[in-house]
Amino acid sequence: GHYYQLVQVPYHMANDYKSGINFFEAQLDAGQRCHEGMHGYLVTITSKEEQDFVTKMLPTLGPNDKLQNFVGWIGATDIATEGAWKWVDGPEKGKKFFSGNYATGVKEPGMYVNWYCESQASNPDWPYCEPNGSNYAAGDQDCGSIYGNGEWNDIACSMRAEWFVRSEERRVGKECRS
Repeated sequence: GHYYQLVQVPYHMANDYKSGINFFEAQLDAGQRCHEGMHGYLVTITSKEEQDFVTKMLPTLGPNDKLQNFVGWIGATDIATEGAWKWVDGPEKGKKFFSGNYATGVKEPGMYVNWYCESQASNPDWPYCEPNGSNYAAGDQDCGSIYGNGEWNDIACSMRAEWFVRSEERRVGKECRS
C-alpha cells in the first residue's frame, strides 16, 4: 500500500517565492522520510482516483478561487528533455506520462495528466494552459507543482514553495527505520 503526506515547510513566507523549499530540496527531503518501513518520494499521480485523494489533502480557499493560491511540489519533471514529462521517483520512476506542451502535447498511452488549463471565459484573471515551459527570471519551467484545486503546473525548479506532497512505497529488502 501507499502512504501520503502533505508536508508544510515552516520557514516559507506567504507570497514569497524566495523562502521555502525548491524542487530538489523537496525531493531529497521526501526521500529521507520513512513511515512504517516505507521510503518516501515526491508523489506520482497516475490515476483520477489518486488525483482525487491527493486533492482532498490540499489546503483550499474555496470553490471560486481557480488557483487556490497554493503551490506544492509533485514528482514530475522535463529537465532532461524539454517536453518529455517523466516521474522522477517511486515505482513510476523514469516513466514518461506527457510529451510536448499545452498546445502540441499528448498524454502518453495509459497515463494520467491533470494540467491546469483555463480560457479567457472561464478565468479572465489567469487565462492560459500548462505546461507552457516559459522562460522567465527564475529560469526555465522544468518541475511539476500542484495548485490547491489539484491541477498541475510547470514552474522553475529553483522556485521556493511552502508544501510538497509525498508518498511512500515498500522496497523489498530495503526497508527504512521510522
